[in-house]
Amino acid sequence: MEPPDPPLSDGVVWLRPADERDSGAIERGISDPEVVRWFGRPTTSARDVLELNRARWLDGSGPTFAICPADDRCVGHVWVNFSEDGLGAVGYWLLPEARGQGFATRAVRLICDWAFRDLAEPGLRLLTDPDNLASQRVAERTGFRRTGLLPSNAEKDDHRVDHVVFSLLPDPRAEESAVNTPRES
Repeated sequence: MEPPDPPLSDGVVWLRPADERDSGAIERGISDPEVVRWFGRPTTSARDVLELNRARWLDGSGPTFAICPADDRCVGHVWVNFSEDGLGAVGYWLLPEARGQGFATRAVRLICDWAFRDLAEPGLRLLTDPDNLASQRVAERTGFRRTGLLPSNAEKDDHRVDHVVFSLLPDPRAEESAVNTPRES
């Protein structure tokens, strides 16, 4: 899978594949108390995370982007992991200094638009811990609809956890608009 060129952007947030310059941000992210609260204690290093991200780009199973403001410094990650059931799962984390500024909402919108437009994803889902209200607000602001609860569907720090499920389908008006827009030759 090839990264989009130019990188995805809305003029405030840019998404690009993570690389070595992001190691410090990744290390801070995987050990940040809020990230650990929702994802669990880290079991890998920043280097391992970078290698996993590269492998997922190469095999097409889950592109991960660094979330960057205008100065191109990584302040978090956003990804979509593809499963055999045909639906991608969106996830993200932000460093403390980037929270509350709309970066997560912007990044999730960008990756969802890209997945629908360029990868022809039939639908996307987003899972959050039932207590993660900030993440649930991001899901709602980006158009996801709450569709249910998955009890004990994952393991975090040696115990089973529930997840609230949010779903998003492509906007048929966007597809219609693309079909009806004359293209330059």
